[in-house]
Amino acid sequence: MFNILQWNMHGYYNNFHELDILIKEYAPSFISLQETNLAAGKSATAPNQYQSYFYNLPQNLTSKRGIAILIKKSTPHKQIPVSSNIATIAIEISLSFQFSIISLYIPPSQNFSCSDLINIFRTISTPFIIVGDFNAWSPLWGSATTNIRGSMIEDLVFSENLIILNDNKPTHFSTHKTFTTVDLTICSSNIAPKLTTNTLSHLHGSDHYPILTSLSTPFTSKSPQKPRFIIGKANWDMFGTTASRLCADRPCTPNISREVATITKIIRISAHLSIPQTNPKVHKKIAPHWSSELSQLRSEKRFLWTEYKRTRSNSNLMLYKKANAIFRKKLKQSKRECLNKFSESINHQTNPKRAWSDIKRLSGTNPQSHITSINSAHGPIVDHKQIANHFAKYWSNYSHDSNFHPTFLSEKNKYLNSSSKSSPATSSITDCKINNIEFESTLSSLSGRTPGADRISYPMLQHLPPCMKTRLLMLYNNILSQGTFPQAWKHAVVVPIPKSGNPSTETSGFRPISLLNCLGKLLEKIIARRISWHAVTNNSMSPQQMAYKDGQSTIDALLLFENHASSALANRNHLSALSIDFEKAFDREPTLYYGNSKNGALVAIF
Repeated sequence: MFNILQWNMHGYYNNFHELDILIKEYAPSFISLQETNLAAGKSATAPNQYQSYFYNLPQNLTSKRGIAILIKKSTPHKQIPVSSNIATIAIEISLSFQFSIISLYIPPSQNFSCSDLINIFRTISTPFIIVGDFNAWSPLWGSATTNIRGSMIEDLVFSENLIILNDNKPTHFSTHKTFTTVDLTICSSNIAPKLTTNTLSHLHGSDHYPILTSLSTPFTSKSPQKPRFIIGKANWDMFGTTASRLCADRPCTPNISREVATITKIIRISAHLSIPQTNPKVHKKIAPHWSSELSQLRSEKRFLWTEYKRTRSNSNLMLYKKANAIFRKKLKQSKRECLNKFSESINHQTNPKRAWSDIKRLSGTNPQSHITSINSAHGPIVDHKQIANHFAKYWSNYSHDSNFHPTFLSEKNKYLNSSSKSSPATSSITDCKINNIEFESTLSSLSGRTPGADRISYPMLQHLPPCMKTRLLMLYNNILSQGTFPQAWKHAVVVPIPKSGNPSTETSGFRPISLLNCLGKLLEKIIARRISWHAVTNNSMSPQQMAYKDGQSTIDALLLFENHASSALANRNHLSALSIDFEKAFDREPTLYYGNSKNGALVAIF
């Protein structure tokens, strides 16, 4: 469902708090605003996750009139240039099909003709929806009488085969204390069956009612969100006791795949019994400044507005205006108090993760939980499974042989076809048995809590009882001796992470992050530490190389460069620096380790 909110908000800054409430309540993908009261060339800060387009006619240099469009950044779209004496913004949107939304505002004092509107329509090549304040009256959309511009709009609707979507409810409460319908939702006939419109029941601080239009989009099944283990609340004593009991009940087996499945099952059962999990249900996000008092004040003003519409008495109108003013004042006060309370709580002991989480909640920044659409050569893709397959095909091309030079491919094939992939010295350090000290040292150095597809994380491995650690160590040594790497450990959960400043509707705007099973990663890290130790002790790496060395990082490389640069400047010498960036270097690396096991079998850890 694609929700469109249109509203003459009677001042962008004046009613921004109410707009924020509407966004949280209805989550519109597209917002059309009239009477922003921002002069030509001026813009304002948009709510988080929305891209903004502000416009006012060039002659309106004062803070009157003006229109705006807010559209979610995750929605693929482009602005259509429109030249007209009517304040207009047009946006073309690409979902499973392409359509356009035209937002316009025609104040009561402006003169226009049907040809002005027709010229706007002619710039659009897709099915379109027109939303805006026309200040036109007609019984065709719910007004009691017809004015001149109402007759013009009627003629336009019939001549252009357009459909009026209004539900005949009033959209404006005038200064004369009368209700009229001047805000219209019109569409081309070929998109009308997909649209439904509902005029909301309350003014939200303006003199116009917001209108919510829903566009039916093709159904896409949403994968249920999987629960996560809350490691910080784990009962590790129960975890260890349960794992010990299950380990005794399930004997070891020399079959690698079967033993991996058994160990995984023991850890998973122990975790389920001793570690609480998150609730996979989607909870409605509540603003941190919101309180029960604000809810009560909002309910009171809504009740008074309903009473006024029923009785039309001046006393009820005054009571409503008073209640609305109290609510607005309390809302602003609550936001200030919430911000002050957060600022005062920050000190040198504040958890950075918690602080950033609070900042995002205060600013209303909620990360996009899923990718809604991805562009392809055949048009936008909205089905989640098809999006996943599109990403898989795109990223699988990274390591394809077509990306490499023929000379490199020749050397690669020569190496793969050779009988021995490593020297005896290298084989001895990679294939000898892993001892308990080496196992514990590597395990204790691991950090992070993100699991792979099996949902087993590093903290679970670090809290295994001695019998399970011994069993896991035995499994690792069997893998090295048999030359069989478990197939389950080669599977990764690939998560698309948005690149900063890149379009969220293109595959190139994401980088793949692979989440491998931690059981397999622990073995890889043990082998990697061996190889690193061998390379350092045998001077196989340059002393100036900083990567893959414990205790060294890019800071050391920068300090070394700074030393050379300072020396060259001090001695008035030239200094040349060569910088090389290998595009997608890690994405194109097919294997992490090749070696020969003791029985001659090839071990390839991917």
